[in-house]
Amino acid sequence: MRAAVPLLQRGEKAPVSSLLKHTGVLSISVILSGCSLDGAAAFEIAGAYFPGWMFCATLGIFGGCFLRLLFIRLGLDERIPWKLFFYTASSLILTLLSWRHWFGPAA
Repeated sequence: MRAAVPLLQRGEKAPVSSLLKHTGVLSISVILSGCSLDGAAAFEIAGAYFPGWMFCATLGIFGGCFLRLLFIRLGLDERIPWKLFFYTASSLILTLLSWRHWFGPAA
């Protein structure tokens, strides 16, 4: 059975209309990605504005490292089956909770 869309062979170029269509969609999405009704969550440190996600990601990473050190100290680290996934998920959870706390909608 043949594929519905033929694959390009090595050295063969894609049709121009396909490239223009994908370039147009990409450029529109890049232009509109900065649009926001509330403005960016940014704060000033030493005269420069830093985005809030950078602050929250740093807190999440340090929180995950602290959690690992705490689990090692308590002897619980050996019982965790997939350490990489567990500590990555815990860092992500701490990141999202800190984002929700400082920059989330007011309750």
